[in-house]
Amino acid sequence: MESCHPVGPPLRMQVRRSLDQTASARRVGGPPARTAGFPALDDPLPYDQGEPRQRARTRARGPVPSSRQRVLNGDKAIRVGLIDDDPPFRRSVRMLLEGTPGFACCGSWGSLEAALHGQSDGEPDVILLDVRLPGTQGSQGVAEIRRRFPTALVLMLTGSSDDDVVFDSLCRGASGYLLKGTPPARLLEAIEEAYSGGSPMSPVIARKVVTLLSERRPVAEEIDRPLSERELEVLERLAAGRTYQEAASELSVSINTLRNHVRSIYDKLQVHSCGEAVSKAMRGGLI
Repeated sequence: MESCHPVGPPLRMQVRRSLDQTASARRVGGPPARTAGFPALDDPLPYDQGEPRQRARTRARGPVPSSRQRVLNGDKAIRVGLIDDDPPFRRSVRMLLEGTPGFACCGSWGSLEAALHGQSDGEPDVILLDVRLPGTQGSQGVAEIRRRFPTALVLMLTGSSDDDVVFDSLCRGASGYLLKGTPPARLLEAIEEAYSGGSPMSPVIARKVVTLLSERRPVAEEIDRPLSERELEVLERLAAGRTYQEAASELSVSINTLRNHVRSIYDKLQVHSCGEAVSKAMRGGLI
């Protein structure tokens, strides 16, 4: 397990500073100040703007509001579980989640074993999973976690970008892949993006995926219902780490149209996550 000390303390300081700024601004009635390099937590995230998004994994018909809008609507917060063996890092992420409206930390575990057999405050919607847990080989924990929490989406956290681990995690059903140095604001974005059916990835990880897609030559797997040319274009962009908004913009279609394509892709490939769709498409030689 690589040391996380260079990541933990800066994240804690950024989180604490942002929470203090938000609380101070609320007391005096003004907007929260910005911290250099990291937006205040009350600032609208990019996903607070534009068209509403849909929670693809539940095939919901209505839009999924942003975290701020969910709070205003009285809807439940996104429940997040965290599995990481570094206590300072766990405390930092828990503090970030509990200090941000629209998010809740329903469980924090120091090992895969503890997560599989421990208690949680409700079923998590999204789980942040350290890829280098002691006693766990690579990304094997993804499959075990998905058996324990079948409706949860898994985002991998890593301090490195090993090709085989990235590929294996996606094949086992991970919904996204983030470096541990990801800024707190982007981490919240990624959680919300995964919750809404996306596949968030740090830029360096997305580049790795693109390289893997071009270099790997998997054994062909028969696909009963072929994807349309447009669906293949959508899948290629999601595999490269594009958000729904970015993919829709590149293809000159609306967000709702893009979501319809994604639902059709999932239905044709008989999968439930972007990672599974990419893996099956690669095995079938589609991308």
